[in-house]
Formats: sequence, C-alpha cells, structure tokens
Amino acid sequence: MILKNELSQKVIELKDITVKDIVNSPNVDYNFCIIADVPSKKGNIECFIFSKNTKKIARLNKQASKINVEGNFGRYFSMLDSYYTKIEILNASITILDQEAPAEESKEKKEDLEEKN
Repeated sequence: MILKNELSQKVIELKDITVKDIVNSPNVDYNFCIIADVPSKKGNIECFIFSKNTKKIARLNKQASKINVEGNFGRYFSMLDSYYTKIEILNASITILDQEAPAEESKEKKEDLEEKN
C-alpha cells in the first residue's frame, strides 16, 4: 500500500524498451495495450502500457520496435509467475526509436499534442 501511495501521482519514464506484444486492452478506456519487459535488480518487471494514440501503436512491431514511454503510474500487481512485479502505465506518450526519420519528428510531436488534448 505504501508503494502505491508513493507512485500514485508519479510519471513513469521508460527508455529504450522493446515491445514484447500488443494486445486488446483490458482497460475500457483504451483500445490497445503494449506489453514490455524492463529488467530490475530483483527480476523482470512486466509493463502494461496504455495510450490513446492508436496511429502510433499501429506502427509498432512485436519483438522488434524500440520505444520510449512516459505516462502516469496506474497500479502494480504480482502473480505467481516469473516476473518480479507488473505495472500499468496510463495515458502514455510513446516515442518510436527505430522507425523515426527527421521529417516525421514534427508529425510525432503534433500527434503527441493531439493525444494529450
């Protein structure tokens, strides 16, 4: 409970992570969920990333795309599997690292602004 209270108003930032999978969202406020693993000292953390920017999500490739993510901490939970814990990142802003071209950067910034509005 203490950890949740500490993180509840925090912005989570993940850099250079690989998209593991893209699935239908279990959260009714979003259409899709990006799943990625982040290593930690205690084991891998499975991240469930939610964004309303479906155009950008459509450009992602499973097991190949590298992204940066910035979003609000949603919740964390553990299950009886190989992961240390699992976290939800809500209202995420996604930057695609391996598919960007300089001409697309301004387009992405415009998409990010539209996403936040």
